[in-house]
Amino acid sequence: MRQAVTRPLHKLPAFPAAPILESNAIHDGDQFLIFVKTQRGRMARVHDVSAETIQAWMDDMAAADLALETMRMRQSAVSSFCAWLVKRQVLPANPVARLDRPPHRREAPT
Repeated sequence: MRQAVTRPLHKLPAFPAAPILESNAIHDGDQFLIFVKTQRGRMARVHDVSAETIQAWMDDMAAADLALETMRMRQSAVSSFCAWLVKRQVLPANPVARLDRPPHRREAPT
């Protein structure tokens, strides 16, 4: 597993089959990859998929005043991708499991 940590995500075996690349999750997952590239100045690597990086991305979306449902969907897409990485023994655990989910909207939209 240690070698996989520094590998770029797009070079992992069978990467195109990852849930992050399916249907509407493409855009949601891409947003995380774009965030990492913007913050780090390089393509995302496995070790970038951490609770700290994902939380920073969530904080960035909250600061941009994204809708809670959008944030929930994006976090869910990244969580599915992390589960895919765990199943393939690339990550030891899903880092999203350590994070709070954005709350559901409790009031009617105005």
